[in-house]
Amino acid sequence: VTTRIAIDLIRGEHGERRDDIEPAELDMADPRHDPALEMMQRRYGDVVKHAIEEGIAALEPRARTLLRHHLVDGLSIDRLAAIYDVHRATAARQLERARRDLHDHVRMALTRRLPAASDELESVVRLVRSQLDVSVRRLLASR
Repeated sequence: VTTRIAIDLIRGEHGERRDDIEPAELDMADPRHDPALEMMQRRYGDVVKHAIEEGIAALEPRARTLLRHHLVDGLSIDRLAAIYDVHRATAARQLERARRDLHDHVRMALTRRLPAASDELESVVRLVRSQLDVSVRRLLASR
């Protein structure tokens, strides 16, 4: 919905491109300014941060390194394949497995930490999934 609003604002009422868009007009379409998301981040931010840290610590060293290379160093699948001397499909599978394992570890940590109802926990898990790469990039870069 927010993407459609932004596109409509840029195109104007009659489908022509508008170059006179005020920044405030785009703020309402900016997903970073989602009030529900901001409330979830305020309410569960520390719990999520600790769960992600716990999830990173629970990863195998190779999975942690793969994620660091990809998310922090910005290495492509092809570059990872060259570093680990594997086919690019293998590198892609290993990276996807590292992400999946991290998500599973974080979900388990959240389940232990949150005395929330299952629907509320699912909302937090969705929030984590949407923000996981950014959070992991920040945490791995600081290590």
